[in-house]
Amino acid sequence: MAYETLLLQRRKVLHGLVGEAIEEIYQERIEEQVDLLYHHFSLAENWPKALRYGRQATEKAIRLSQFHEAITMLEKVQACLLQLPEDQSRQEVLIDVLLEQERLYETLGQRERQQAIIHQILSLLQPTGDPARLAEVYVRQGDLYTLLRHFTAAAEVLDKSVRISRNISDPIGERNALRSLGLLHWHEGKNEEALERIEEALKIDRQQEDTEGIVGELTNLGTVLRNLEQYERAQ
Repeated sequence: MAYETLLLQRRKVLHGLVGEAIEEIYQERIEEQVDLLYHHFSLAENWPKALRYGRQATEKAIRLSQFHEAITMLEKVQACLLQLPEDQSRQEVLIDVLLEQERLYETLGQRERQQAIIHQILSLLQPTGDPARLAEVYVRQGDLYTLLRHFTAAAEVLDKSVRISRNISDPIGERNALRSLGLLHWHEGKNEEALERIEEALKIDRQQEDTEGIVGELTNLGTVLRNLEQYERAQ
């Protein structure tokens, strides 16, 4: 009842003070308070801090496998973004947030929403001319098309991603696209072509000394070689 009697401006001031107090008191355990900090700073209309703590709350929810809660928080984060000046920085953060949403929808198997997010990102990216991000989103689109068994469309966007990555000398982007092409060809039953793409990806991993990538590529190679009945090499 007391809260309802406060003028809106006074409420914003008090929420901001509470948020700052929590930051001060819990600075050694700030992760425990990120949801509460988002709440207070959003009501204080301190949009940069609300954005920061909202994204941290999203990361926390994902680590706890609370995927629906993470999606809800990302929607709130987008609302905070709309309150900030419309510039290149805001657009880059918005794309990052949308990519996080797309991953979550992929995890939850919500393919229609996943596709809608990809279309939204592409509409934002194509006017800006950010080739690295565009190549990344084409990989996401290609992976989704592969899961939906739209193989021709998947090959088209993944080939675009490879070309863009090579044009801008981005070996990691190229590796990711080649890896997805290997997955596509494996789903198509084109094991020889899958083998070629995975070996190309493995070559890049070795050049980059990416141990985790090497392990992933070797695992994929083993699967394809088994399908080719090259059991000794697969082992």
